[in-house]
Amino acid sequence: MIDINLENSYAKAITYCLGISIKKRYTEFSMREKLKKFLEKLSLDASISKEIEKRVLSRLKELNYINDKDFVRDYFLEKSRLKAKGKFKIIMELKAKKIDPAIISEVVSSIDFDESEILNTLFQKQVEKLKNFPKNKQKEKLFRFLLQRGFGQESIYNLLNNHYSNTNDKD
Repeated sequence: MIDINLENSYAKAITYCLGISIKKRYTEFSMREKLKKFLEKLSLDASISKEIEKRVLSRLKELNYINDKDFVRDYFLEKSRLKAKGKFKIIMELKAKKIDPAIISEVVSSIDFDESEILNTLFQKQVEKLKNFPKNKQKEKLFRFLLQRGFGQESIYNLLNNHYSNTNDKD
């Protein structure tokens, strides 16, 4: 015999999750948290809530509404290209979203990503802004800015050394 309360609650929960996932993409963790809050409002027994949560998340994965690998890939590409962030910063942001580090590592390593173009573009913009500062102050500010954006220290050092070895001004 089918428990009507369980099926009604499941229908409400799946409708709610589908509705919010149309507006925004969610990780499995964030969808689980949203679903838990929704189920709390329904005042269900804990065992029923767990069963519904399990079924809803399973169905959402089946329908590909939540897929952490796709989320990581899309998030990484968006943040690197549109927001001009480096690999390290993006990885930290993904970890903060409670995505499995193994998934992050797998997906990021599979992406063909050369951050040198983004790094050079940001560097040139910042150099222009800092042209009135002494060279050593420019280097400090550029290094901190680019490091904060998530670029690797070695890449930044190489870029700074190449740029400032080509400029003969010694301030």
